[in-house]
Amino acid sequence: MALAQVEDVLLEFVDSGDRHWSPPPVIFLFVIAIALLASISLEDKEGFYAPEIHRLQGELRQLLPSPAIGEIEWCFHAALALARERAAKSLELRAAVALACLWRDQGKPADARDLIIPVYNWFTEGLDLPDLQRARKVIDSLSRPT
Repeated sequence: MALAQVEDVLLEFVDSGDRHWSPPPVIFLFVIAIALLASISLEDKEGFYAPEIHRLQGELRQLLPSPAIGEIEWCFHAALALARERAAKSLELRAAVALACLWRDQGKPADARDLIIPVYNWFTEGLDLPDLQRARKVIDSLSRPT
């Protein structure tokens, strides 16, 4: 299973809000995802994709039975800061979406909107790409009354 496939499954799970997955699939995903993250060289971990590694670590931590929200939030903030430092707008968008979803789920929709909308609005092309479509869905979910 490729990293993109693992990520798609993880994103689908996180977006669903379902925290009652049976253990075998979760364990399977953890083993694959952790192995993939461990296989990344130190050079790559400090390179262009460092924000993505932090974001994925946060996404994985959300799957734990008792997730440590502070650690998850730290991962997303680290991803966001590194992406901004490197002017990696697509990675910034992914980190912003992840953090916005976390904040939405914590009952902080205004903070989530304030974070994600400026990043999303930076993009003027490719609005049909999966990352931008996902961001749009999150923005729309933040616009609905709770």
